[in-house]
Amino acid sequence: DWLLGGPIPYKPRWNDLPAGFWDFLGIGVGGYIGGRSLEKITGQVFGGSEGGLKLQTPVRLGKSAKKA
Repeated sequence: DWLLGGPIPYKPRWNDLPAGFWDFLGIGVGGYIGGRSLEKITGQVFGGSEGGLKLQTPVRLGKSAKKA
């Protein structure tokens, strides 16, 4: 209100979304939460530092990579 000087009309159109959208969204959110939980559990089991897995430094490929 303070930026535009009045309320912004909000009229969501939930019925216009495809029928399988909510299933897709639920699977996506569930997969994200499950994946993050699994990452934290494996970090604790295998000794990761902040509850996550310790990853190695990525190897750079290409012209900017130093030759050994």
